[in-house]
Amino acid sequence: MKKIGKKITVLLMAIFMLLPVAVFAEEEQQLKGNATSIQQACAEEQIAFDHEDYKNNQEGKINIYLFRGNGCSHCHEFLEYLETIIDDYGKYFNVITYEVWSDSDNGKLMEKVAEKLGEEASGVPYIIIGEKTFAGYSSSMNEEIETLIKEEYEKEERYDVMKELGVDTKVSDEKVENSAEKNTSDVIILVIALVIVGGIITFAVMARKQN
Repeated sequence: MKKIGKKITVLLMAIFMLLPVAVFAEEEQQLKGNATSIQQACAEEQIAFDHEDYKNNQEGKINIYLFRGNGCSHCHEFLEYLETIIDDYGKYFNVITYEVWSDSDNGKLMEKVAEKLGEEASGVPYIIIGEKTFAGYSSSMNEEIETLIKEEYEKEERYDVMKELGVDTKVSDEKVENSAEKNTSDVIILVIALVIVGGIITFAVMARKQN
């Protein structure tokens, strides 16, 4: 019986030793965030986006980062505004959005980004262009934003907070598929963990009955 007890103890210790590794891996995944393109964001907000020639992820453009919430009126207004300047300014910028109200990973990423910039993100929209941030949005900001877009585009050395944090910001169909695969993998890992724990408990109960 003592040998059985020792085996159970060793198995439990091994599981608890692996927990910090799993937590660390999860934190790394959360830092990556789940980015969407302006096209996807507009579709979610039911905003017409009729710019077939506009492409995200283009080299040479600056990145505009938008942390938003689905149903947020000011986020909606900012997306509408960006859509209206695509024809004149779309050659200067990519738009990468992160929905934070229903995605806790994106919420944590927003906190990390704000911390990196020496700020505290208290709400959405939270907009980042170079080293400049905007907490909230109103049409009175439009002229400043357009000037900033051109100024950032013309800089020889640009600051990109996501690159500083090592976050992959590319948005593509493949990324969406990988996100779905990740969710499936998480479920499989959880089931395996439950089976292992259940097996240990069953083994312990049977050992006691035999004793």
